[in-house]
Amino acid sequence: MRCSTCHDPHEVTFNDWKDGYTKVGLKKTCTDCHDTQASFFKQGGIHSKDNCTACHMPNMMSCENFGAVQNPDKGGFDNVRASHIWKIKVDKTAKTLNPPEGKERSPKTPGWTIARDDDGRFFLDLMWACGRTSFSDPNLMGSGASGCHSAVQSNLPKKLHFTDQETIYDIVVGWQKPVKDGYENILKGVKEIDKAMAENPKLSVEKKSRVITLANQARAITEKLQKDGSWGVHGPVYSKKIVDEALVYIQEAKNILK
Repeated sequence: MRCSTCHDPHEVTFNDWKDGYTKVGLKKTCTDCHDTQASFFKQGGIHSKDNCTACHMPNMMSCENFGAVQNPDKGGFDNVRASHIWKIKVDKTAKTLNPPEGKERSPKTPGWTIARDDDGRFFLDLMWACGRTSFSDPNLMGSGASGCHSAVQSNLPKKLHFTDQETIYDIVVGWQKPVKDGYENILKGVKEIDKAMAENPKLSVEKKSRVITLANQARAITEKLQKDGSWGVHGPVYSKKIVDEALVYIQEAKNILK
């Protein structure tokens, strides 16, 4: 990927110059390449009307006033440049921006750096992705925007105004756990079906065909979940729905093999 993969070098912006935020001119958007993720959003749900950039590209950095972006939990107000990190780390305490180890999280502390995950990649923490405050982010300030979960800007119910990362983490894990557990149960079920098929060579062609079809349908759902990669966050209700469908396919296949 290069800047020009997404950005149109001849159309830097396309919104009114009087707006307090910038909408960049793009040749491609996220969903032009990430079609699986887009398919989850098409099913509707709590974030279906939001842009991918609302979570994955928060307005974050401001070199003019770096101190204002070090503590998103406290609602920094000088977040003017879109992050291009993309990857969100689901963690209760991990922070994107950190002072040197053992030093105070203070603007006066020198040597802050962007953290990396266990694979050596930069990441966005949940507070930046969900609970930030920015008066220059079109995802928070644009026409029809909800203010996301900012404690300052959000027009969502008060219980959805986030001021700490732990709250966000608990909600995200609440979406992900049933999907991840279901995913593992589907994989286990497919293996059991394959083993039962191998041990039952006298199974009729009709039954064998039906079992294979059901197993493949279940397997296709696991592949879709894996390719999406959000484990429910892109569409909690839809993700759980297709997990339950796959488990029905597994059970029906096992019933045929009895």
